Amino acid sequence: FIGPWPGIKRFFANALVLKKVRQIVGGNVWVFHVGGAAMSAEINAFFNGLGIPLAQGYGLTEFFPVAVGTAPTAYPGVCGPILDIVDVRVSDEGEIQLKGPMCMQGYLNKPEATREMFTHDGWFKTGDVGTIEEHDGKLYIRITDRIKDLIITAGGKNIAPQVIETMLGEDLYIEQVVVVGDGRKYISALIVPNFEILGEYAKSKGIQYSSRQELISNPAIIEFYNNKIEKLTESLGQVEKIKKFTLMPHEFTQENGEITPTMKIRRKVIQQRYNDIIDKMYLE
Repeated sequence: FIGPWPGIKRFFANALVLKKVRQIVGGNVWVFHVGGAAMSAEINAFFNGLGIPLAQGYGLTEFFPVAVGTAPTAYPGVCGPILDIVDVRVSDEGEIQLKGPMCMQGYLNKPEATREMFTHDGWFKTGDVGTIEEHDGKLYIRITDRIKDLIITAGGKNIAPQVIETMLGEDLYIEQVVVVGDGRKYISALIVPNFEILGEYAKSKGIQYSSRQELISNPAIIEFYNNKIEKLTESLGQVEKIKKFTLMPHEFTQENGEITPTMKIRRKVIQQRYNDIIDKMYLE
């Protein structure tokens, strides 16, 4: 709470709104542990502001745990602290690599798959891209992407698409987004609008349409999303900015094999299935 009398504002907000929200999720819960994917600092801070403290942990089936969120973190966006018995390093490619007694011995009857998971000097390769940060004498991990999802542009720049996708996905008018551009001159995106909210916007602007395709083909709607994308990504470096995008008339679904059961996008599947659409964004 900013401005004059922040304590009073917080008191009334807590009494009238925030307390009711906390009751919905249990009321007396001291901390919520989260994991499974990188969480943006903005989302973390939002829940902390509601009085719903989040503690991020990090681990893998093959190496668990690595970093345990034992208390609400004062450092939104990071996982940890890292356990004292775990050694962590970041490779030249930005991959988080680990050593410790809780590491698996290997995959049963799969020696080749086991070898692929370790470096020549015995470090376990997590496949996650991130950084190591120190706060108050303790080490934390900040996960930014999966190394297999990293985009390397034609100019040799490494781009973490999940960072951009998270930025765009926080907007109410964007339901899903997939950033593409591996081996290309610039970054583009396939964007699925939130059609319920977009329909209300179109109605308020007097935009007539008979199908989703007609709606997303309307120049006013395209310009509306272009302005949003520019605003949402203004903090990114020039090579990370979305140069072109295509609005999609339907959602990416688990039934079509485009997202996983945990709602993560299958980037290669989507790129292959919509390759013609992607190619059109790179026609000079």
